[in-house]
Amino acid sequence: SSSGSRYTPNGGSRDCRAAVADSIFSACQADDVLITAGGQVALQTVAFALLEATSSFVRGYETPRSHAVVFTPSYQSCQEAPLHAGAAVRKVRLTRANGWDIDLTDLEIACRADTKLILINQPWNPAGTLVSREKLEGIVEIARRHNAWILADEIYRFLEHDAATRLPAIADIYERGVSIGALSKPFGAGGASLGWIACRDAEARQAFKDAMYFGTACPARASELQALMVLRARDVLLERNLGIIRRNLEIVERFLGENSDLFSYVKPTAGCVLWVEFKGPLTSTELGAALAEAGISMKPS
Repeated sequence: SSSGSRYTPNGGSRDCRAAVADSIFSACQADDVLITAGGQVALQTVAFALLEATSSFVRGYETPRSHAVVFTPSYQSCQEAPLHAGAAVRKVRLTRANGWDIDLTDLEIACRADTKLILINQPWNPAGTLVSREKLEGIVEIARRHNAWILADEIYRFLEHDAATRLPAIADIYERGVSIGALSKPFGAGGASLGWIACRDAEARQAFKDAMYFGTACPARASELQALMVLRARDVLLERNLGIIRRNLEIVERFLGENSDLFSYVKPTAGCVLWVEFKGPLTSTELGAALAEAGISMKPS
């Protein structure tokens, strides 16, 4: 029952799943969506469901642990979730010289015949950059050749500074695509602690539900009700939050431009973060001490 005094179904109540499908996706329907207790849980759930942690013998044949490809630098969980699930992981390095873009040749080299998962984070945290639609399609083609899943952390989707650059959800365009997201970043509703997994493969969705059963099996109905309200106000919230991002980015870029001898960066095109390189003369420890003295906190990566 979806009554507020009873457990919600494993994977979320239908009204909440339908609201997410209608607001976030184009091809995915309510039955393709699972509700989770935030985006972090969604990421971990998919990794544990799709990846094998250890080698095993079945009828005399060895089944090796799964192989996954991730990108670095990146949001820590996007690099660590497959490792936490016990998979063998190959990291593909992104570089500032390439505008933090994904190099398809590097990705192809990193993939093996048995690669099971490619994990991407677009828009990209921490630089706020976004690959092109053509590049995303190239990633899909590589995954398809390897029969690999693509797990896409789309937490900053809908915060593109130009809506024309918005990428489709991977679950909408790839048969083995898994999209995860949450209310926190685009809608500013982190307190609701509600995220989602979208995938059009029924067998995979069942595996996700099975994995969730031993973690947060049932999302809170109070969170689902908050999600319904947030998604009804979707457009108003997005306009507000994008306005804040644009104003703050203008302030930051003005400061960085006035101090270009000390800082450099790649202009962000999505989300609310950017990667700033400090060129000196202080060491990172000295810079941190100076910022702390000025009342500004600095979090190490």
